[in-house]
Amino acid sequence: MATVNVPVEGMSCGACAARIRKTLKAIEGVHEVEVSLETRAARIRFEEGKVKPDHLTAAITDLGYKAGTPSEQ
Repeated sequence: MATVNVPVEGMSCGACAARIRKTLKAIEGVHEVEVSLETRAARIRFEEGKVKPDHLTAAITDLGYKAGTPSEQ
């Protein structure tokens, strides 16, 4: 298992955070997602062999938000 923090720009409400959380949790290999509107970041725990951080940031970007560079935790 690996955990990354991804900065997210463009979130303006709780619904934004919930939308990102739901999208990331739907990705196979993702086990835990915490999205904070306050810190403007997503903390994602996933299986390294099934998911790559680039896939996670692409999913966020596809929703219309700007995902920053993931940092390992």
